[in-house]
Amino acid sequence: YGLSDMKGYKLWQYKAGGKIASGPTVIDGIVYIGTDTKYLYAIDAATGMMRWSWQAPDKIHSSPAAARGVVVFGCDDNYLYGFELRTGQRRWAFSTGGDVDSTPAIEKDIAYVGSADGHLYSVFALTGVQNWKVRLGDIVTSSPNFVNKVLYVGASLKDGGKVFAINPDNGDIHWFFRTAGWVTGKPAVENGAVFVGDHSNAIYCLYGDNGQQRWRFQTQGIIESSPIVDQGVVYVGSYDSTLYALDALTGELKWSFKSKGSIHSTPALAHDYMYFGSWDKYMYAVKPHTWRRESDEL
Repeated sequence: YGLSDMKGYKLWQYKAGGKIASGPTVIDGIVYIGTDTKYLYAIDAATGMMRWSWQAPDKIHSSPAAARGVVVFGCDDNYLYGFELRTGQRRWAFSTGGDVDSTPAIEKDIAYVGSADGHLYSVFALTGVQNWKVRLGDIVTSSPNFVNKVLYVGASLKDGGKVFAINPDNGDIHWFFRTAGWVTGKPAVENGAVFVGDHSNAIYCLYGDNGQQRWRFQTQGIIESSPIVDQGVVYVGSYDSTLYALDALTGELKWSFKSKGSIHSTPALAHDYMYFGSWDKYMYAVKPHTWRRESDEL
């Protein structure tokens, strides 16, 4: 869907034919998105018209990322792909040992991405050649976050999870923090602190320099949503159908908003509104400082 950001009016819709777990990425007026029907689509953001598509060997849950004319994304056939942004021509394919549901982080034409084989990979985004890899756990579906020359990423283990700070040059681990549940969301980093949720229903705040816990807030549902931080407030959704606003310094609950379905999506902030989707089939726009909402059923 293409929606008006202020009122939620539907501007256009494109029928993809099945479930969409990949997040849309907009690059130079084109929306790139993958589907469970095994397609990657490039759609005009203004009109909803398809520019090109590619039928993949398997489902695409990874959200696309871009580097100098190349769109990079993972697929459940164990590959990371690089395609020409404008034409949809495949430039390269890089094989891992598991599903690639992680969304690549790209910095200086290098893509960093996790795989269900438990590794984090560093791959040259223009050629698809491996730079390095490091094993972090049993599964890495978390999307890395590159901040101030450090990679922050989560991993899932049989008995919990871990959050890592990693040197992007060689894959060396600066520190890791053990969580009670799987870590599948992308860590947020702000003012020297790392914020991340897990499958034990908790959101953690860690010190960015050493990985020690500053605070922990317990929700009533799994957290797959990636937190965002704005003006000293952490926003995150939970499977308990609630969007939480927490004080970034203390973890104290400032306010919460209850939808009627699980919140898996990562909130987005624009024009003083917080936007997020829910499994109740609604897209919400919430005014963070007045808690007033505007929504339309799709």
